[in-house]
Amino acid sequence: MRRFKKKKIKRLSRFGMMCMVLILSMNLIGVGYGFWTDGMDIEGVVSTGNIDPVFSKYGLYELVEEGYPACSTDLRLDDGGKKLYIHIQDAYPGYSARIRFEITNQGTVPIICDMATDSIADCLSIRVNEPTGMIKGFGESKEGEVEITVGDVVQDESYEFTVNLLFEQWNTVK
Repeated sequence: MRRFKKKKIKRLSRFGMMCMVLILSMNLIGVGYGFWTDGMDIEGVVSTGNIDPVFSKYGLYELVEEGYPACSTDLRLDDGGKKLYIHIQDAYPGYSARIRFEITNQGTVPIICDMATDSIADCLSIRVNEPTGMIKGFGESKEGEVEITVGDVVQDESYEFTVNLLFEQWNTVK
């Protein structure tokens, strides 16, 4: 008599079954994540600090000579405190004025300042002594001054000019 041998069917062990389920589920998660992010865009804004220096204080000190009518110098700030507007009324030869100012960095990034003047008549001598060095942020201040001397002019003339505040981040200056 012939005996038939039973073929043994190998079954997956529990560990093998768990591995298969894990592989299939990871595949499904990956495919689902791919479909989910296909149309998604991520946008963001990063703010690392700001720069905001302004003229915070200013004062006028005049040298008045006897024998001349009173000369008036008016000061005012323009452009959010970035420009110091100077108007000299009834100027005469030899008139001299000194304007002391303070620059405050209201921003968070340290700066280096420079000054520029515009529209100066040839008869005016202007010397700007700007603050030197770095002005740190969060309200640190430094002082400077503008010296004005009127040369040969027709008496009672008016002159005006602006001192502009130029600045840049302290570590970009070479």
